[in-house]
Amino acid sequence: MLQLPSEFVGSYPTVEVRMTFLDRRGNPVEGVELRVVDEVGQVSWGYPVTDFLPSKPLRSDKQGNLTFHHVSQGVEYSAQMSILDYFLGYSHLVPRFNCCLILEDRAILNVDFRTLIREGKTTGMVERKWDPCQYIEDLAIKSRHAPKEQWFAFLDESKRDARNASQKARYYYIVNTMGDCWICLDQGRDAGQVIRYQVIEYPVVLSLVNHTTDE
Repeated sequence: MLQLPSEFVGSYPTVEVRMTFLDRRGNPVEGVELRVVDEVGQVSWGYPVTDFLPSKPLRSDKQGNLTFHHVSQGVEYSAQMSILDYFLGYSHLVPRFNCCLILEDRAILNVDFRTLIREGKTTGMVERKWDPCQYIEDLAIKSRHAPKEQWFAFLDESKRDARNASQKARYYYIVNTMGDCWICLDQGRDAGQVIRYQVIEYPVVLSLVNHTTDE
């Protein structure tokens, strides 16, 4: 008898996404800001873009470059599957996160995070340092040495917001990363580690009107 899977699990790969914004004349566009929202339009700090944080806006520089990352945590989301899900495919079970690119207070591009990393050009690997404790500090705006009661309160607040697949994936990612951080703190060792990222390049040519680089 055919045994169908009862649970779907997945994750995003560890990637460094390099977006480049140019106008129609090939000039770089500075100041394009990334905002990540989940499937209901709620801002999704820290996941799946791990450097999209309240204290650190992500904007394109003078060369038009905007770089951001995702650090994989193994299984990041899961869902119970029906027989119908098995035959229809898994796409509707995957959490949806929208990367909204904003320039001068208006949206100029919206793209699903998974689509972005799938359709971008893979150009190699790069090594970067990842510090889960720094991530948690920046995400929660608390010191890593804050009493654990404060961290549990932060987790409780995050869990209350986890009402759909995207929010649940974000919550469990935070829980797993916080666990990594606490293990390092309890052992008295540096939480930072050098990891390898797959580089994804995603150039964007904008049709801008009344922009300083397109006059």
